[in-house]
Amino acid sequence: MHWEASAELRRISTSHDLYFISLQQIFFFMCYVNVYLRDIK
Repeated sequence: MHWEASAELRRISTSHDLYFISLQQIFFFMCYVNVYLRDIK
């Protein structure tokens, strides 16, 4: 039951994986830019 629900959720969220991954990459990129600019000053 649990594995079936997990597989179902995974199949549903597959289309959203790229969206969340891109958000995560943007978040880390912004953090990196903030640290980089802070080191320059």
